[in-house]
Amino acid sequence: MGALVAAVILVTAVGVLALSRSETDGIPDDSAATKSGLRPADISAAGPGGPAPRDVVALEAGVAKSGGAAVAVPMTGRLVILGDLPDGARLTVGGQVIAPLIRDGSNVELPPGEQEIIISAAGFSSFSSSVDIRAGEVTPLDVKLARRPARRQAAPVDTRPQVPTALIRQLQDAIAQGKVLHEVGQYLDAADMYRQVQRRVDEAAGSYRNRGVLIAFTATADSALRAARLACDLEQQQSCP
Repeated sequence: MGALVAAVILVTAVGVLALSRSETDGIPDDSAATKSGLRPADISAAGPGGPAPRDVVALEAGVAKSGGAAVAVPMTGRLVILGDLPDGARLTVGGQVIAPLIRDGSNVELPPGEQEIIISAAGFSSFSSSVDIRAGEVTPLDVKLARRPARRQAAPVDTRPQVPTALIRQLQDAIAQGKVLHEVGQYLDAADMYRQVQRRVDEAAGSYRNRGVLIAFTATADSALRAARLACDLEQQQSCP
């Protein structure tokens, strides 16, 4: 009886040992993986050509994975405005006003690439430049706005009429009559005609825009009046103008 029990125990032990060895045969030896420099997790992720790169793996826009940790990747660059800008200067990028009020040292975040920059201010000529913005970098931009010259005010338009032709003929006739009277020795009457011309010009000069025409008649009348006085004095007439 004792021999039979011992035999059963021995057979059971042998079966357990065989089963234990069959379960462990399918498990890879970690030491082999360690020799290649990869952990079990690395081997499972490796492709046919070897392990997947672990330095930087892009996850999504603006995010990267470095050494197994997610890190931010800059997707914009910074533009810094430098210069003595007037009050009210504004920044326009690609036709859109980005900053309505900027000054020396102002900075904005912009997407990478060529950007059309315009800086303007009232009373100054606009500054424009094409700037290459690079992601993660700071790009300085020196700006100088030149003041526009002051606009000259247009001369006021004179709406007064021209000297009428009828008035010009009247003055011409008065001068001619005065000369006729002068030639016949009627110096007083001649002087009266010349004075009429002077008074008529003084009255009308401010009413017409080409008053120079009337002033010319005044000069002619003054000269004729002096000549009449001189002739009268030479003839020693009792009554002279």
